[in-house]
Amino acid sequence: MTKQNLLVVDADPRSLRVLEVSLRNAGYNVAGCPSVGKAFEILHANKPDLILSDTTFNDMNGFEFVEQLRQNSDWAEIPFMFLSSDGSIESKIRGLELGIEDYLTKPIYIREVIARVGIELARQARAGLAHRSSDSRTRFSGSLSEMSVVDLLQTIDVSRKSGVLTLVADDGQEGMISFDSGAVINATVEDLVGEDAVYRHLLWRAGTFDLEFRRVSLSERTVHRTTQALLMEGMRRLDEWSRLSELLPSFDTILEVDAEVLREGLQEMPDEQNEMLRLIDGMRTIDEILLAHRGDHVEALRKVVDLYFEGMVREVGRDQGSIPVLTEVSIHSSPPPPK
Repeated sequence: MTKQNLLVVDADPRSLRVLEVSLRNAGYNVAGCPSVGKAFEILHANKPDLILSDTTFNDMNGFEFVEQLRQNSDWAEIPFMFLSSDGSIESKIRGLELGIEDYLTKPIYIREVIARVGIELARQARAGLAHRSSDSRTRFSGSLSEMSVVDLLQTIDVSRKSGVLTLVADDGQEGMISFDSGAVINATVEDLVGEDAVYRHLLWRAGTFDLEFRRVSLSERTVHRTTQALLMEGMRRLDEWSRLSELLPSFDTILEVDAEVLREGLQEMPDEQNEMLRLIDGMRTIDEILLAHRGDHVEALRKVVDLYFEGMVREVGRDQGSIPVLTEVSIHSSPPPPK
């Protein structure tokens, strides 16, 4: 099988060398250069299958580099990925608007760079290097630890574009948010639909996302608030989540029902608390109880806190093998609860 050709453009000699050696070891032919000017010289001599570039150079910035490539019919179809120390939302949005395939942020494991390059080349091969057009699809994927759901919704709002945001949490939960001209129009996750699904997504700190700009159907609209209104309500809920989290032990703590205390207060207990008590079986951690609850997780957390302070549930121990899913929420104005 013929080796695929990569062009790597990076002004940092050490970074350039690491990328060249690593990508060659991964089976690619690699041409490396420290400037956009040198990159154009290489392009005139040999058209690569993919370009991996930084955004900052002395002679021209990376965005201008992309703009010039797109204006040249010979180079316009070359897949382009940024690998930059600039992780600002503005730069990522600008890259997306220029139609780049991916925006990776340093520091990053070289294995991830190689994987992203391989995925993109495979995708291009499947697509047959179809010509870009005004309605062609543009994808942007990454980790929620690098770009939170709040950041993504702000990106969608600013871009004024249409498309679908697919989210996968570390615990395997999958969700979707669709948007039209920057406005969220639909969202789903497990049994939740609409605004409640958006708020559930905002609790996800770890996982992956795939943002695809394309036309969407407006036939099933379940969200009617503006994106900014969703974010404001979402931030309020995140603050409430953080406050409630501070009132409980670590989320890998296993809870059980105190039968004696429960008998004394059973007659006065609301039905919704009975539903929560059925999930507290002496085997589930707080994390697992919340994940098993089919509904608003902030409201579920409030119920657990009430039961805990009423003495109806108590700690059994800790699950050393569990991985907290919802115990930390990293959001601009909302500090994470203590571990």
